[in-house]
Amino acid sequence: SNSYWFKNATSVNQFTRIAVPAIVSGIFPTSTTKPPVYLAHPNNLFTLLAPKYDMEVYEPYTKLCPGRICAKGARSASFRAKQNAIDKMTLRKRKDWSTSPVSTEDRAFAFKRYLRAMRAHKRPALYFMHNILPHMPFQFMPSLRAYRPHTVRGYMNNHWSSEQESINVAYRQYLLQTGAADTMLGLLINKLKSIGVYDRALIIVMSDHGLSFQPGDYRRSKPSRANFVEDILYIPLFIKLPYQQGGTVDFRNIESIDVLPTIAEITNIPITWNADGASIFSSGSIDRIDKAVFINQNDGNHNVVAARSGSREGGALFSFPAPSLPPRETLEWKLSLPGYSYPNLADPFYIGPHSDYIGRSTWSISDLSSAPFTFNLDKDLKLDTDRKSLIFEEKSGTCPCRIVGFVSNPPGTTLPSRQIAVSINGILWGFANLFDMNGDTTKKSFDLTVSDRAFLEGRNKVEIYFSQINDLGELSLSRLSQKPSRK
Repeated sequence: SNSYWFKNATSVNQFTRIAVPAIVSGIFPTSTTKPPVYLAHPNNLFTLLAPKYDMEVYEPYTKLCPGRICAKGARSASFRAKQNAIDKMTLRKRKDWSTSPVSTEDRAFAFKRYLRAMRAHKRPALYFMHNILPHMPFQFMPSLRAYRPHTVRGYMNNHWSSEQESINVAYRQYLLQTGAADTMLGLLINKLKSIGVYDRALIIVMSDHGLSFQPGDYRRSKPSRANFVEDILYIPLFIKLPYQQGGTVDFRNIESIDVLPTIAEITNIPITWNADGASIFSSGSIDRIDKAVFINQNDGNHNVVAARSGSREGGALFSFPAPSLPPRETLEWKLSLPGYSYPNLADPFYIGPHSDYIGRSTWSISDLSSAPFTFNLDKDLKLDTDRKSLIFEEKSGTCPCRIVGFVSNPPGTTLPSRQIAVSINGILWGFANLFDMNGDTTKKSFDLTVSDRAFLEGRNKVEIYFSQINDLGELSLSRLSQKPSRK
């Protein structure tokens, strides 16, 4: 409510190792092989601000801030020399920058640790955190509780299956993790206020790239796909100016390389290198009629940007006309998902059928019966000694929120429905379709993620029902018997 929202902002690449250096340097990428480290990108945000600013920096994936500036206790010349040697060793030894060297399970812990350490400084300070959320793997609830991630449903070798129902399962988990990122942002704002720097701070919240959920597609999509621009290139970008009051939605053609020049202008520190971006708030500085992206492959479906082209190792720079408004095709798909447009207050992140029943007692369902079928919970879930009940510990910071298991479908039997409902302690928390199990016709699997509000301290009873709408247009539930899961 107190920031600019740049709805037409786009990234210049679909990979973190390329997109983040472009953000902090203001320079278009020129290579697909340059590692995201200081020695490969010496002109950047950290070196620009270091003479006048203290640094509180957390960048687990990149190493763009040199140790002599950002390492704790970097006071002596001998320490700085040693840290610079470590930076050079990192550049030489680490060949694969496609994955993070930091455990993704540490993301919530790292954020909380960073938050606890934040303090006001006598000099101006840069607070920089790249928390890799809501990036895969999906494992966090909006409360920041973590659940066992398992395998992402409908996803293999960086590609989605053609089964839309499987993708919807993963998309709900993505929304939950986006909720976790939003919670973190709220905690960060509260922290900045508590240490007395929020009002006078320049705050920038953004992503380096997007994520695609198109059936049969690569999760980063491809430039030849119609959804590439909307799903991958369009990014959230919010900027709060010092002492800003009120919010503004801005539709100008902004690119991620404009962030660094904007910071330089607001802080009144001149950039000492040739940046490709321009300050967002300088009058008339953003006058592009196209958008550009440096992609790792040329499939001939985009136009080379002659004015911004040059030596591009391993890729090429392409353009497309800048739309006056962001694309809406994927947005329309999201809005069409059951439960998305009309969230249930019991679980605002629920996506699936019968959202109006979420949070209701099973005993409030008049058409309730038993079915001659059985189910088992996955043996790797956090189960009680009875191998049936889920265990929840309030202080653990985790939850058994992802409910995975299978329904037995013996030969010669026909399931009354392919849709199931799950209740926790007698309350309905989700509906989902059953999935085939790799050719095993005697079982159907289920996979759904329920709110952590569903659980009580200690043992929690799980029940699975076949669900369908009866002739009266009402929900009908048939309860399955549960078998203990194997150890």
